[in-house]
Amino acid sequence: MCDLTTNVFAFALSSLALLSPGTHAKKQFAHVTHFFGFKVVLLGLYDGQRLEDEPESDVVTYSRETEDTFVRVLLVRGRLQGAVLVGETDLEDVFENLILNGLDLSRFGPDILDPEAEIDDYFD
Repeated sequence: MCDLTTNVFAFALSSLALLSPGTHAKKQFAHVTHFFGFKVVLLGLYDGQRLEDEPESDVVTYSRETEDTFVRVLLVRGRLQGAVLVGETDLEDVFENLILNGLDLSRFGPDILDPEAEIDDYFD
């Protein structure tokens, strides 16, 4: 990933660190903003908030980066809990639905971020 995208990602997370998901079980935290021309979408427990008590072996993150995008997802026991999307990824609706539906995604592993996989065909 280019240094600018990396810096935008780091700045976005540090600037939005005070934002946190609601406590109601049916509410889905989502925040969209722009930093330095990059779209930044934060979904669910995007930074592992409130997951301190989960065993490390149950928490997995996968990342994908290109020159102008960055995607990181956080799964707990195979279920998507949060995501950070920087740039035009077109994944926000799919990932939001995956978080809300609580589907077990263990079988996909890091392939959940493969652009060729077109996961929106399965889960949107």
